[in-house]
Amino acid sequence: MIRDYVKIAKSFFGSELHSIYIRGSIANGNSIDGISDLDTIIVLSKNVQKDLTPFTLSKKELMKDYPVIVDIESNIVEKEALFDLHSSYMLSFMIQTYSLCVYGENIQPRLPRFKADQNLANQHLLPLENQIQVAIDDLQNNEGEADILDCCQWIMKILIRAGAALFIGENNRYTRDLYPAYKRFSQYNPEREKEMRMALEYAIEPINDPHKIIMFLKQFGSWFIPEAELWLVKHNPKRLQYIKKS
Repeated sequence: MIRDYVKIAKSFFGSELHSIYIRGSIANGNSIDGISDLDTIIVLSKNVQKDLTPFTLSKKELMKDYPVIVDIESNIVEKEALFDLHSSYMLSFMIQTYSLCVYGENIQPRLPRFKADQNLANQHLLPLENQIQVAIDDLQNNEGEADILDCCQWIMKILIRAGAALFIGENNRYTRDLYPAYKRFSQYNPEREKEMRMALEYAIEPINDPHKIIMFLKQFGSWFIPEAELWLVKHNPKRLQYIKKS
């Protein structure tokens, strides 16, 4: 599967393709048939303005050959952008910390050594309010079942990881894995364990009822957004994308 994906990327991006990384459960050997995605990061030598439709269609054809995966996610970034932590912190972090290079020059040795700190928490908490609103807007009057399921899973993963990020300062530890993130949040905020457990259930088995999802987002968000705001007031009052270390 990975070999075929690399072939598709090489054919589409040509000489501008610098390297490809896989991350998540497939990279660490913990994938589950029928649940896991193929999560990838494509690094280009320079920014390429191309219509990605043919690449997207090729990925869909590849998924037909490998029905064990649910989706193929491709983050595309220019190589030099990875060294600008103001704009590409999370992609740089994921390549350095959670990824396996499967094609091209491995850029990991040149990237910073990241820590579980305020900058990492900021990546989750700064955009949280907007992400919740985007999900609500996307679900309003949406009758496309696939879109609803994708949106549900997307926003629930965001909530779970942001929940764990609230408490990075308590133990200087971080995980993108959903269940450990849920457990870490619940350890420090048992009063909200029920809501976060619901988010975990929706992330693993998304539902296609947009009204139910919106109601959950508004109810949980009414607590979560002010909590994120309190964190930002304390740690990032200027709302910077990257917090320079003093």
